[in-house]
Amino acid sequence: MIKQSKIFFLFFLLNTCFVHVFAQRSLNENRFFFVKLGKGVSYGGLGLNTEFRERRVGGYFNFGYAPENEVQSVKISSSYNVGGGLNYYFLSSESSVKPKLGIYYGWLQNYYNSLIGTTVYNPSVYGAALVTGFDFGEKIVFFDLNLVFDSGFLIYNKESHPFYSSNFYVSTSFGLGINLFELNRALKRQIHIKKIKAKNIETSIENEHKNINQEQEAVEEKCFGLDNVVASISKGLCYENIVYQQVATNKYVVIKFERNIIDYNGTNNFKVEDDLFAHAYLVENVKTDNFCHVLDKTNKITEAKQGTITLYVKENAITETYKISLMLKNVAFSSNDKNISNEQIFDEIVICNLEY
Repeated sequence: MIKQSKIFFLFFLLNTCFVHVFAQRSLNENRFFFVKLGKGVSYGGLGLNTEFRERRVGGYFNFGYAPENEVQSVKISSSYNVGGGLNYYFLSSESSVKPKLGIYYGWLQNYYNSLIGTTVYNPSVYGAALVTGFDFGEKIVFFDLNLVFDSGFLIYNKESHPFYSSNFYVSTSFGLGINLFELNRALKRQIHIKKIKAKNIETSIENEHKNINQEQEAVEEKCFGLDNVVASISKGLCYENIVYQQVATNKYVVIKFERNIIDYNGTNNFKVEDDLFAHAYLVENVKTDNFCHVLDKTNKITEAKQGTITLYVKENAITETYKISLMLKNVAFSSNDKNISNEQIFDEIVICNLEY
């Protein structure tokens, strides 16, 4: 029991040093650190296998537990077991199937031979073995499958294991593993990508706010300069979502929003071609003061195919009213009348200070 405790302590001491030394270079693409859970000699029975691999050579330690077993009515005690070894991988780490060949020294099995009878012996055998197998998988997660060839001769303290060397033993080991170095690299890449995206979003929001502020100032400046000039121009609101203004004799521009205008409190930008939030129309040959009434009945309407709309809605919390201003830029209205293409383009239309 004392010997097993010393082996157990030695295993964890070596493993801790092993991880500490190599974890410092975990971002090296040619280095890998695997933690595997499995069954068989390579896992000390049922247990853990930790392997450090650089390029095609790997070294590993294992620690496991072999439960109590019964052979030919003889109970074999349970044990905690350790071991270690070296593997050589025949293909590069990029391959999804990696054949390997290695040597192992450590716990082999808890055995019983009928020739032993009632003789006192040590059932837990430690020694050397040849290991061959495959790793299946790529990058982070993989499956480990091994064949262990034990000659029966290369064992520690043969005197305490009677008749063990009279047989040749072949067993399987298998487990599931994770490449911690690759996982670390993947997490760092993901964090880096998120930081870049967050920075881009932050920059985009800052630029958007900057653009919106500039556009809001432009609308206010235009309206301040045109306030007295356009006072006589016919303009107004229809219902809760339509704005109109006269742009020439018997010609009006109409902007229809998909929602109530005051829902867009603040400054908003729309593209006419998106056709999602706002639509711009040109209405001609309308001769009446009741524009909203005529708008529902006339068919002399041309829809804009391109252009931008800046809507500025400013709330007065004291009077509970809203002041609405719009700026349209590079708005193109096109239609086909009697197979004749007709296009009208307005560089800029400003509608100022409508009361809601």
